[in-house]
Amino acid sequence: MKRNSLYHSTVSVKCSLLSLPMVLIIMVFLTSMSTFAQTNSVDAKAAKKKFNAIESLIAGIGSDNEGLSRSSVYFAGLYRVPEAVEPLLYKMKNETDPSTKVLIALALFRIGDQEGMKMIESLALKDPNPKVRRMCSAIFNEYVSPDSLDYVAR
Repeated sequence: MKRNSLYHSTVSVKCSLLSLPMVLIIMVFLTSMSTFAQTNSVDAKAAKKKFNAIESLIAGIGSDNEGLSRSSVYFAGLYRVPEAVEPLLYKMKNETDPSTKVLIALALFRIGDQEGMKMIESLALKDPNPKVRRMCSAIFNEYVSPDSLDYVAR
């Protein structure tokens, strides 16, 4: 009888020693799965916030509120938001204020879009306002050849 009880106690000790690593492995696995799910959730939330921020920025560019519109143009250039190129080009075509045109040109330059740079070159050559021509010329020259101010005629 003693032998049988000794056998059972030895088996239970071995089983408990074997199950401890298994329990630890299972716990680590479950914890990592939980962390992975939380990371995906955080990434999805961050992507949604970024999308909402870009949509708000684009709406701001098209706003009738001049201050909001100018601020949105500035931030589109500052953060180099490529999604804002089309609204900036549209705004540039319809803009009459020379200071706002220059601000839009700077934003397009910072973003570095080809269409935007074509628009800046066109303004440098053809805009009726001398301030806009001069500033767009300097912006386009910097784009074409940094540290050179000779490309576009003044």
